[in-house]
Amino acid sequence: MGKLYFFNPDNDLALAAGNGERYTPPAAALDLRRAGALLPLWWCDEGNEVLVETDEAVEVADSLKSTFGISGTAVRKSEASNHAAPWGWSPLSARLMREGGAAMVPAPDEIERLRMLSHRRTSMPLARAMGAEESIVARECFSETEAEAAIAAAGGDAIIKQPWSSSGRGVMGTRSMRADALRCAIAGTIRRQGSIMVERRLEREADFAALFVSDGRRVRFEGASVFVTLPSGAYAGNIVDSGDRLMERIPVDISAAIKGAEEYLTEAVAPHYRGYMGIDMLAYRKGGRLMLDPCVELNLRMTMGVAAMLLARRGLRGVLRVKPSEPSAGELNLSPIPGARFSIVVSDGEVPA
Repeated sequence: MGKLYFFNPDNDLALAAGNGERYTPPAAALDLRRAGALLPLWWCDEGNEVLVETDEAVEVADSLKSTFGISGTAVRKSEASNHAAPWGWSPLSARLMREGGAAMVPAPDEIERLRMLSHRRTSMPLARAMGAEESIVARECFSETEAEAAIAAAGGDAIIKQPWSSSGRGVMGTRSMRADALRCAIAGTIRRQGSIMVERRLEREADFAALFVSDGRRVRFEGASVFVTLPSGAYAGNIVDSGDRLMERIPVDISAAIKGAEEYLTEAVAPHYRGYMGIDMLAYRKGGRLMLDPCVELNLRMTMGVAAMLLARRGLRGVLRVKPSEPSAGELNLSPIPGARFSIVVSDGEVPA
């Protein structure tokens, strides 16, 4: 039996909403979902399918397959009873996969378990298992007083995070926030999501991730992802290159952290989840030494880093980016849906130094 893939990058928003399978993502998130609908075609095996929402996407998929020799088929509804393989699991994605004809969709109690495993508190014991210094492990705070104390313990220079959030949203640095805005952000997050995460801000030098896959019994390391960032530190893309060359770009040793992650995730996650996941990491300066933060967060879903790894295995090289515009010259549009507000591209062979 094959797989039925579905690109739903709005999944973290659905988890944060917590209002079940009838959640409606914001317009921009829906636009990105439609624009990237065909991205999973690039790692389809023969017999696999990609669930899409328009007949136009089916037609574009046929063109991609003939031009690039891609396997797999785009469908509005599967008749093959393929196993569900969305970008991420939530009550919303479970409903959409069932309606799309997928088999092996998790039951509601299993989806809720995955939602709780996707909470940022999972990163706390995981970070310890990966060897993180206790001073950089996040704290989960359930009141404004507790959060303010955690921020003070970090010298007032902390990062606050919503327990469920997406693509950098819901992550704020306290150093540049006015006191009233900070209190409002803390209170609002606790009111909506029950708690807030607080961690010490680090002098980051490099951003990267370790990528893993679960087969339902064991979690194993699959490769690394290296991020492209703007001068502000904001995420701008993932390098698409061979695994060996990506590992050479990481300036600290992550081998012990990988082993700790495999052991912890096999115990805590593998019985409940099959599929890819990524652990964001960073290298930071402390007293002139380069140190590793082994677990900034766990993404219990497909990630753009995993996508970059799978694209590299198809022989692509460059930078994988999401753009709010048409592709530029020299960029390959991986999901060329006409009229889309976004484009998901790989720069043609251009790997940053």
